[in-house]
Amino acid sequence: MRRSGPFLVLTALLLSAVAAWTASAGAPPPPAGAEQVVLLHGLGRTRSAMWFLERSLEQAGYRVHNIGYASMDDDLDTIVADVARQLKQRGVARGPTVHFVAHSMGGIVARAYLADRANRPLPNLGRVVLMATPNGGSPIIDRMRSAGFSVVPIGPTGRALGSGADDVPALLPDPYYEVGIIAGTNDALVPPDRARLARGETDYVEIDTGHAWIRYSADAAKQVVRFLRDARFER
Repeated sequence: MRRSGPFLVLTALLLSAVAAWTASAGAPPPPAGAEQVVLLHGLGRTRSAMWFLERSLEQAGYRVHNIGYASMDDDLDTIVADVARQLKQRGVARGPTVHFVAHSMGGIVARAYLADRANRPLPNLGRVVLMATPNGGSPIIDRMRSAGFSVVPIGPTGRALGSGADDVPALLPDPYYEVGIIAGTNDALVPPDRARLARGETDYVEIDTGHAWIRYSADAAKQVVRFLRDARFER
């Protein structure tokens, strides 16, 4: 039976992901005093969506905290409080340097968490990487509104990710920390221009991939590690 081009591409991507999982599953435990990384997934996902980045960062020697939250149910304040509770339970603020790496809406959650006065100052805060995060708002949310789809089953936080002046991305303060932005060149949900920050970027890079697959990109994972170590991406 003849297979279509998209089927072959999807199969190759899945096989690549399985191979990467197999190669990294035996990652040694992080050394004593290893720096920490908090991972935050995007809208409609769970912590399992970040497995490739989790394994890649563990292979690089980091202690990883892969955090889940109710992205489709809770408003942003509730999500931030839940994330804060989980990080407190894990003693993240009392450990070595802690970085944040987030995908899509998870980047908005990370920015909101770090802007919340209840969580500042985080004495051991390191660097932050935002992957395909709608820092300028998502055009998909804007189109939904213009089409009259005011009630969409993506939760209160998802519905607030447009580009309006009253939407969450526009209300978040500029970062006071080093932040790297990774965008996907083929991302229709968060195009590169919407992933960028108006002010406060430390560095920016584009990866030839789409919105969901950027989580499984070996190139993106490599750039994440490079920024966490050097505060700049590889050129």
